Amino acid sequence: VMERLRIYQPVIGVEFARVSIKDMSSRWGSCSSKNNLNFHYKIVFLPLELADYIIVHELCHLIEMNHSYRFWALVRKAIPDYRKRILEIRRVEKERFKEYQTRPRLRKRIRRVSAHTIIRRKLRALINLSF
Repeated sequence: VMERLRIYQPVIGVEFARVSIKDMSSRWGSCSSKNNLNFHYKIVFLPLELADYIIVHELCHLIEMNHSYRFWALVRKAIPDYRKRILEIRRVEKERFKEYQTRPRLRKRIRRVSAHTIIRRKLRALINLSF
């Protein structure tokens, strides 16, 4: 990972502070506002071109801490076919790392209910109780 970081660091034009390899639950990498980079240990098992994408992705986050158009323009500068690599990473995750499946991100589904729906439900409950 360090070797690939040194290759892409001048391309992106950033400085990083510390690099850690961890067992991250649901991410391939992350970075902090202190310019620290973290990578999942499974990155070493990926084909080099896919690991390169993850490394570039995190280096670009040191400039743009979001996924804005400017962020993706930085990624595209270093890896023009980044979209293809994202799809390939997803495919490899499913095939190779089935037994090591990372915990899926749980998103709470917020269900908005209108006042009309609430009134309708209460009326329906009252009707069912009266029979």
